[in-house]
Amino acid sequence: MLRFSVVLFALLVVAQPAFAAELEVTPVVIDDKAKARDILKRSITVRNTTERKLNLFPSVNDVDAREGEEEFVSAQNADDRADSLANWIELSRGVVELNPGEEKTLPFVVRITANAVPGTYHASISFGDGGDRASAENSTPLAVVAVNLEVQEDIKEFMQLKAFKTDSLFFSGDDVLFNYQLENIGNQELKPKGEIRIYDRKGTEVASVEVNADGKEVSPSQVSQLASVWSAASGFGRYKAYLNVDYGSSQTASVQDTVFFWIIPWQQLLGLIIVSLIAIIVLALYSHRWLEVRHHKKFALAHGLPLAEVVPSAPAAPSTPVPTPVPLVPPVDPSPVQERPPIITRATPQAVSHTVDLSKKAPTQSRVATEGQVINLKRRA
Repeated sequence: MLRFSVVLFALLVVAQPAFAAELEVTPVVIDDKAKARDILKRSITVRNTTERKLNLFPSVNDVDAREGEEEFVSAQNADDRADSLANWIELSRGVVELNPGEEKTLPFVVRITANAVPGTYHASISFGDGGDRASAENSTPLAVVAVNLEVQEDIKEFMQLKAFKTDSLFFSGDDVLFNYQLENIGNQELKPKGEIRIYDRKGTEVASVEVNADGKEVSPSQVSQLASVWSAASGFGRYKAYLNVDYGSSQTASVQDTVFFWIIPWQQLLGLIIVSLIAIIVLALYSHRWLEVRHHKKFALAHGLPLAEVVPSAPAAPSTPVPTPVPLVPPVDPSPVQERPPIITRATPQAVSHTVDLSKKAPTQSRVATEGQVINLKRRA
């Protein structure tokens, strides 16, 4: 093994001056990475190190990693160009004239076809000297540039959310079904995952539901209808559902959306209303009975009657005949009715001071008292 390495090194040392004495090229190896539809612009510098003029004819050939250089075959269709680096390299095939000591830069373009198959490709750019292309290609090339290109897979992982909604705006406390549509607009199969977080009207998270629990994959250009269920048996009021879906393997992305809904358990509310009405009716009947007994007690005490005669008793059993109630008659006072004299409202008497002629008849005392007048009798001086 050591002897083989020494021999190989010697051959390289001997061969390199032969190329360097004729033509120098820079760079000798070109390594690149790209994707389909990419365009790479590169260049090669050549310099004539001889004392004579060189007529260089460049040629490009594919190189198989196992079989070596292959003869160039021009692609006839897109399928032929899908895996041929030589057909992607655009280099002027015309003669390049180099005077002694002259240096030139030769630009070229690597235009990767749209249907390029991902993988690693090899090609060689050779420079032969001759009077024409045929003689140049048949002779040993003065220099060779190796081109290595890795075509990376054009991975596009994109997903968009087309819809996120619930079956209804109002629910009666049963299961809440969330429907969401995801569309794969990339070129890779995607397996979305994530969760739906549910918040009450105070903003507190009350539940979390898994997205795509079955692990369904969405193919490129496919619209997938997915659903998740939340059991809302104990819920009441307004709720918010926040959807977050993650996707992608090379790089993770996500889509989000929000929906609002109400939970009103009408069956439980109806039962509560019925129980409340029954309680109100029972309370009203009890209050009426209590007020009635109280009223009869007051009546009995006011008229001196025994309570048993005025307080209504509980209804007897259906088999016992119900006695006819005796109307209550207030007691009659046997003493003769005396009529009270009418109350005469009189104005407040005012003192009257005047002189009375004594020769005339003075009014009687009863009349003065009846009329409520006060007479001031003054004698004449």
